[in-house]
Amino acid sequence: NIILKLEKGELIVRDKLSRIEPILADKGFVTVNRGCAINMKYILKVEGGLVTLLDGSQISISRSKCKGVNKKYKEYMGIQQV
Repeated sequence: NIILKLEKGELIVRDKLSRIEPILADKGFVTVNRGCAINMKYILKVEGGLVTLLDGSQISISRSKCKGVNKKYKEYMGIQQV
């Protein structure tokens, strides 16, 4: 089961995250670990292997996805990369 946390509740979808990941990526989501994709418009900051959401909750980024998450978030925010 995939739990999608929405502004007004939750939606449970019976599928694999790996199957819907390409669809979510086109909608502004980034996969931060094996079981979690986050809509980038709700991210406050990405630092130290953690994503902090606007509501203050934190989600850990897997080591294998850390660079990719940082890169995608910077692109989303329009931050120039060196």
